[in-house]
Amino acid sequence: MDQVRWLVRQQAALGEVKEAVRKARLEEQQDWQQDFVAKVALDPETTRWARPKTFIRRLLQFAVGLAEDEEDGVHDDLAECLADAIAQDVAQDAEPWSWFTIGPKQNDDVTCRVRVKDAGMNKVGHLPWEAGLMLAEWALQNPQKFHGKRILEVGAGTGVTGLTIANKLAPASVVLTDFGPDELDNLTASVQANSEHNPTGCAQVAPFDWYNAERDVAELCATQPFDVLLAADCVYDPVLLDCFLEALEAVFAHSPALEAFVLSTQRNKETFDNFVHAICLDTTLSVEDISNSLELFPERSGQHCFFGPSSILLYGAAGANLDAMRLLRISKSAPAKVPIKAASLLSKDEFADGFMAANTPCILRGVDLGLCDTLSRHCLSKDVSLAGEKVPVAGSMCSQCNPDQSDRCEMTLAHYLHCWETHSHFPGYLKDWHWAAARERLDGEQPFTVPRWFENDWLNDFCAQGDLNESDYRFLYLGPAGSSTGLHHDVYLSYSWSYNVSGTKLWILFPEGSEPTESSAKRIIQDPEALLSWFSASSADQGQTSESTLFKLVQDGLASSGVDAMPLIAVQASGDAIFVPSGWYHEVHNLEETLSVNTNWFNEHNLPRVNQFLLHEQRATQNALEDCKETTSSAQEWDDLVQGVMKLNAGINRPKWTELLTERARTCPRDACAVHAALALWEDAK
Repeated sequence: MDQVRWLVRQQAALGEVKEAVRKARLEEQQDWQQDFVAKVALDPETTRWARPKTFIRRLLQFAVGLAEDEEDGVHDDLAECLADAIAQDVAQDAEPWSWFTIGPKQNDDVTCRVRVKDAGMNKVGHLPWEAGLMLAEWALQNPQKFHGKRILEVGAGTGVTGLTIANKLAPASVVLTDFGPDELDNLTASVQANSEHNPTGCAQVAPFDWYNAERDVAELCATQPFDVLLAADCVYDPVLLDCFLEALEAVFAHSPALEAFVLSTQRNKETFDNFVHAICLDTTLSVEDISNSLELFPERSGQHCFFGPSSILLYGAAGANLDAMRLLRISKSAPAKVPIKAASLLSKDEFADGFMAANTPCILRGVDLGLCDTLSRHCLSKDVSLAGEKVPVAGSMCSQCNPDQSDRCEMTLAHYLHCWETHSHFPGYLKDWHWAAARERLDGEQPFTVPRWFENDWLNDFCAQGDLNESDYRFLYLGPAGSSTGLHHDVYLSYSWSYNVSGTKLWILFPEGSEPTESSAKRIIQDPEALLSWFSASSADQGQTSESTLFKLVQDGLASSGVDAMPLIAVQASGDAIFVPSGWYHEVHNLEETLSVNTNWFNEHNLPRVNQFLLHEQRATQNALEDCKETTSSAQEWDDLVQGVMKLNAGINRPKWTELLTERARTCPRDACAVHAALALWEDAK
């Protein structure tokens, strides 16, 4: 069967040469024989990658066979060249090693050595295909992508691409993978043969079975994720397409910061198009066609390429046809940025329709609450009227102020600010302080006017009339650089808005429905010092520091915490107000000392979400108390128990929720329909 396949392949190659000759004749290139000899056999300097003598001899034999049909017969040069090739020592021809000089020749510098076997087309991994050689040249043109990086080559074949990088570009490591003992033995021999060019031994060989991708990738990435994946001529067989895609997805799952470069010769355009389409359908991956970057080494333009039996159709006697090559860059989709809107240009209706109703975040830039000159850490330290206020503090590392080292503690405002000023340890993050309510008790009026976009607030309007949870949902946050709030959604799945009076925050937000699983870590950013270093560098050069550095910090954190979803990110500056939609999990980091005022609220736009959340809380409370149900004497006593516990846990229960909604319908008749629809669900739940 192997001999039959090889014969078929030779006949295909013969047909390809005939086609090249036919085109030459049409173009009246009568000297095609001499040109063929010069470009294939006599002048290796004009050949980009010289092929083994066995292949050259085979080409010459094909050409002679064709020339015999010509009226003038075989040209003397062609006949003499073939005779010389046949007369060469057979032992020399049997040498399986091929030396490749990739890129511009410099003093006959050898880039890599690979073992090439004439084993038939069922052993495609034993031949150096054109895409692998082209990808090696492209790598030499882009050394910054590989220097110091951890490289994984899949479907490596002879390993010419990975070995070129290992020998020339000083990567941290190169792992050459393939499947099958013959291919792996061949790769191992090639790695050993390059030891003099790669004395650091950074090239290794490992098996990678695409049909068992998760198993093999887990082992490959056991110590560290990879930075770069290379694949040359892996997209050609529709039968292998699905498992190749699964292999890529498995590698990205373990190495989310990965860049994959996939170079393909389009032997089957439909297969290639299907591959690109499948990548585009994966919302966690982005694909970019960077084929224009294959303009390789212009100083070598005009040189010709002869790679293997299949290459004549693609390249022909006229040389390389780069139109047949497609280079794709595949990566995890970068975190999208929260849109920024100029506050002066955004009306209330536009905000309500475009963001609240759509449940999507935004930053309003240029909001003025009139607090910048009156509210700061310095102003708070001078405000005697607030000095005795009890404030909640999270994460205090001060053994004097938080001797138990509890996650949260309570102290007076004066104590917290004194600790910040005089103690060397991290003072913690003052959060969830009801500052606005405290100021109203002292001054008899609100300390600031709520921005117009956030005025439609059913929750705090009701709190202003009574004592829901004995307080309101307006807070002040004050923390040093490095303080943060872990992943969470806002209370009751409410909206929230946060205004930076001073300082800068990083927000990482996950769209509703794509939130991290319960098994995920509580924080995405695992290296807060690196985050602060990024911000410091970005501030020093007026924001010119690449966003890709920030994106990589986020992507590394996603990988470390096992989160597959892709978040949105926002850098909120002083004077910015951010809108956080209902049900969006988010994590917040203070990039410098930051003071902000925050409010949780809801209205008719997110009422269905809040209503469903509280219904779920009631069911969860009932389930948790199920063992106590038999101890109650009546349905009313059972319901009283459930509502009492729910009030303690959630801060609200059905009677208080009903009161809030009923009051809203009474005072704002336009909201009555939405209120009645929400209350009807509670009747159904009885």
